[in-house]
Amino acid sequence: RLLIPEHSRPMATVHLSLRAGTLHDPPGREGLAHLTGQMLLRGAGDLSHEQIAERLDYLGSYAGISVDRHLTSVTADALIRNLDTLQELIQLTLTRPSFPEEEVERIKRQRLAELDQIRDHDSSLGYRFYARRLFADHPYGRPGLGTENSVEAITRADLVRFYEDRYSAHGALEAGCGDIDEARLEAF
Repeated sequence: RLLIPEHSRPMATVHLSLRAGTLHDPPGREGLAHLTGQMLLRGAGDLSHEQIAERLDYLGSYAGISVDRHLTSVTADALIRNLDTLQELIQLTLTRPSFPEEEVERIKRQRLAELDQIRDHDSSLGYRFYARRLFADHPYGRPGLGTENSVEAITRADLVRFYEDRYSAHGALEAGCGDIDEARLEAF
Protein backbone atom coordinates (compact mmCIF):
# COMPACT_ATOMS: atom_id res chain seq x y z
CA ARG A 1 0.00 0.00 0.00
CA LEU A 2 1.25 3.45 -0.93
CA LEU A 3 0.03 6.68 0.63
CA ILE A 4 0.94 10.29 0.01
CA PRO A 5 -1.03 12.44 2.47
CA GLU A 6 -1.78 16.00 1.40
CA HIS A 7 -4.22 17.68 3.78
CA SER A 8 -4.23 21.15 2.21
CA ARG A 9 -7.26 20.33 0.01
CA PRO A 10 -10.36 18.27 0.90
CA MET A 11 -9.87 15.76 -1.92
CA ALA A 12 -8.53 12.26 -2.26
CA THR A 13 -7.47 10.04 -5.12
CA VAL A 14 -7.34 6.28 -4.75
CA HIS A 15 -5.78 3.80 -7.12
CA LEU A 16 -6.11 0.02 -7.20
CA SER A 17 -4.14 -2.24 -9.54
CA LEU A 18 -5.01 -5.88 -10.13
CA ARG A 19 -3.03 -8.57 -11.94
CA ALA A 20 -5.37 -8.72 -14.90
CA GLY A 21 -3.49 -7.35 -17.89
CA THR A 22 -3.41 -8.24 -21.54
CA LEU A 23 -0.74 -10.90 -20.95
CA HIS A 24 -3.57 -12.98 -19.51
CA ASP A 25 -5.64 -12.87 -22.71
CA PRO A 26 -6.04 -16.39 -24.06
CA PRO A 27 -4.86 -16.93 -27.64
CA GLY A 28 -7.64 -16.03 -30.04
CA ARG A 29 -9.25 -13.74 -27.44
CA GLU A 30 -6.78 -10.85 -27.62
CA GLY A 31 -8.47 -7.71 -26.28
CA LEU A 32 -10.34 -9.61 -23.55
CA ALA A 33 -8.58 -7.87 -20.64
CA HIS A 34 -9.28 -4.44 -22.13
CA LEU A 35 -12.94 -5.19 -22.77
CA THR A 36 -13.39 -6.68 -19.30
CA GLY A 37 -11.92 -3.57 -17.69
CA GLN A 38 -14.11 -1.26 -19.75
CA MET A 39 -17.21 -3.25 -18.86
CA LEU A 40 -16.82 -2.62 -15.12
CA LEU A 41 -18.34 0.85 -15.43
CA ARG A 42 -20.96 -0.33 -17.95
CA GLY A 43 -23.22 -1.94 -15.38
CA ALA A 44 -22.98 -3.20 -11.82
CA GLY A 45 -25.53 -4.59 -9.42
CA ASP A 46 -28.83 -3.00 -10.42
CA LEU A 47 -27.15 0.08 -11.91
CA SER A 48 -26.87 0.73 -15.64
CA HIS A 49 -24.00 2.47 -17.37
CA GLU A 50 -26.02 5.70 -17.41
CA GLN A 51 -26.84 5.46 -13.70
CA ILE A 52 -23.20 4.91 -12.79
CA ALA A 53 -22.18 7.92 -14.89
CA GLU A 54 -24.95 10.04 -13.35
CA ARG A 55 -23.86 9.14 -9.82
CA LEU A 56 -20.25 10.00 -10.57
CA ASP A 57 -21.37 13.28 -12.10
CA TYR A 58 -23.61 14.08 -9.12
CA LEU A 59 -20.70 13.47 -6.75
CA GLY A 60 -18.38 15.58 -8.89
CA SER A 61 -16.13 12.53 -8.89
CA TYR A 62 -14.08 10.64 -11.40
CA ALA A 63 -13.59 6.93 -11.92
CA GLY A 64 -11.51 5.46 -14.71
CA ILE A 65 -10.13 2.10 -15.66
CA SER A 66 -6.96 1.42 -17.62
CA VAL A 67 -5.47 -1.83 -18.77
CA ASP A 68 -1.87 -2.51 -19.73
CA ARG A 69 0.13 -5.67 -20.30
CA HIS A 70 0.30 -6.62 -16.63
CA LEU A 71 -2.42 -4.76 -14.76
CA THR A 72 -5.94 -3.46 -14.73
CA SER A 73 -6.01 -0.25 -12.73
CA VAL A 74 -8.92 1.65 -11.26
CA THR A 75 -8.42 5.29 -10.35
CA ALA A 76 -11.04 7.37 -8.59
CA ASP A 77 -11.13 10.74 -6.94
CA ALA A 78 -13.64 12.71 -4.94
CA LEU A 79 -14.11 15.45 -2.44
CA ILE A 80 -13.64 13.98 1.03
CA ARG A 81 -17.30 14.55 1.88
CA ASN A 82 -18.22 12.25 -1.05
CA LEU A 83 -15.54 9.62 -0.56
CA ASP A 84 -17.80 7.14 1.27
CA THR A 85 -20.39 7.27 -1.51
CA LEU A 86 -17.71 6.93 -4.17
CA GLN A 87 -16.27 3.97 -2.28
CA GLU A 88 -19.66 2.23 -2.35
CA LEU A 89 -19.96 2.82 -6.09
CA ILE A 90 -16.42 1.58 -6.86
CA GLN A 91 -16.94 -1.42 -4.61
CA LEU A 92 -20.12 -2.27 -6.51
CA THR A 93 -18.41 -2.00 -9.90
CA LEU A 94 -15.51 -4.20 -8.80
CA THR A 95 -17.48 -6.85 -6.95
CA ARG A 96 -20.78 -7.06 -8.83
CA PRO A 97 -20.30 -6.13 -12.49
CA SER A 98 -23.34 -7.19 -14.49
CA PHE A 99 -21.82 -7.34 -17.99
CA PRO A 100 -25.09 -6.37 -19.72
CA GLU A 101 -25.27 -7.97 -23.16
CA GLU A 102 -26.22 -4.74 -24.94
CA GLU A 103 -23.18 -2.98 -23.43
CA VAL A 104 -20.95 -5.90 -24.42
CA GLU A 105 -22.07 -5.52 -28.02
CA ARG A 106 -21.72 -1.72 -27.90
CA ILE A 107 -18.19 -1.84 -26.53
CA LYS A 108 -17.18 -4.48 -29.08
CA ARG A 109 -18.46 -2.23 -31.91
CA GLN A 110 -16.47 0.67 -30.45
CA ARG A 111 -13.34 -1.47 -30.25
CA LEU A 112 -13.75 -2.61 -33.85
CA ALA A 113 -14.00 1.04 -34.91
CA GLU A 114 -10.81 1.81 -32.94
CA LEU A 115 -9.02 -1.08 -34.63
CA ASP A 116 -10.18 0.21 -37.99
CA GLN A 117 -8.66 3.60 -37.18
CA ILE A 118 -5.33 1.98 -36.29
CA ARG A 119 -5.02 0.95 -39.94
CA ASP A 120 -4.77 4.66 -40.79
CA HIS A 121 -2.32 5.50 -37.99
CA ASP A 122 1.17 4.63 -39.15
CA SER A 123 2.92 4.67 -35.77
CA SER A 124 0.31 2.43 -34.11
CA LEU A 125 0.34 0.05 -37.02
CA GLY A 126 4.13 0.06 -37.08
CA TYR A 127 4.29 -0.72 -33.37
CA ARG A 128 1.96 -3.70 -33.81
CA PHE A 129 4.17 -5.18 -36.54
CA TYR A 130 7.33 -4.40 -34.58
CA ALA A 131 6.00 -6.12 -31.42
CA ARG A 132 4.82 -9.13 -33.38
CA ARG A 133 8.22 -9.46 -35.08
CA LEU A 134 10.25 -8.85 -31.91
CA PHE A 135 8.28 -11.07 -29.53
CA ALA A 136 6.90 -13.65 -31.98
CA ASP A 137 4.71 -16.14 -30.09
CA HIS A 138 5.23 -14.57 -26.66
CA PRO A 139 2.16 -12.73 -25.31
CA TYR A 140 4.09 -9.44 -25.70
CA GLY A 141 3.82 -9.97 -29.45
CA ARG A 142 0.03 -10.16 -29.43
CA PRO A 143 -2.05 -6.98 -29.82
CA GLY A 144 -3.44 -5.94 -26.43
CA LEU A 145 -6.44 -4.24 -27.99
CA GLY A 146 -7.16 -7.35 -30.00
CA THR A 147 -7.76 -7.94 -33.66
CA GLU A 148 -10.97 -7.78 -35.64
CA ASN A 149 -11.32 -11.58 -35.42
CA SER A 150 -10.45 -11.86 -31.72
CA VAL A 151 -12.81 -9.04 -30.66
CA GLU A 152 -15.66 -10.47 -32.70
CA ALA A 153 -15.04 -13.87 -31.05
CA ILE A 154 -15.25 -12.52 -27.48
CA THR A 155 -18.54 -13.31 -25.76
CA ARG A 156 -20.16 -12.15 -22.55
CA ALA A 157 -19.26 -15.56 -21.08
CA ASP A 158 -15.57 -14.88 -21.90
CA LEU A 159 -15.75 -11.55 -20.05
CA VAL A 160 -17.38 -13.12 -17.00
CA ARG A 161 -14.85 -15.95 -16.94
CA PHE A 162 -11.90 -13.54 -17.23
CA TYR A 163 -13.36 -11.41 -14.43
CA GLU A 164 -13.88 -14.44 -12.17
CA ASP A 165 -10.41 -15.82 -12.88
CA ARG A 166 -8.35 -12.62 -12.69
CA TYR A 167 -10.11 -10.03 -10.50
CA SER A 168 -8.92 -10.74 -6.99
CA ALA A 169 -7.66 -8.69 -4.07
CA HIS A 170 -4.76 -11.16 -3.83
CA GLY A 171 -1.67 -9.31 -4.99
CA ALA A 172 -3.53 -6.04 -5.51
CA LEU A 173 -1.67 -2.78 -5.12
CA GLU A 174 -3.47 0.08 -3.40
CA ALA A 175 -2.41 3.69 -3.46
CA GLY A 176 -3.90 6.94 -2.28
CA CYS A 177 -3.09 10.59 -2.06
CA GLY A 178 -4.79 13.66 -0.74
CA ASP A 179 -6.71 14.30 2.44
CA ILE A 180 -6.70 10.65 3.44
CA ASP A 181 -4.91 8.60 6.07
CA GLU A 182 -3.74 4.99 6.20
CA ALA A 183 -6.89 3.69 7.91
CA ARG A 184 -9.20 5.41 5.40
CA LEU A 185 -7.19 4.08 2.45
CA GLU A 186 -7.31 0.58 3.89
CA ALA A 187 -11.08 0.86 4.32
CA PHE A 188 -11.42 2.00 0.71
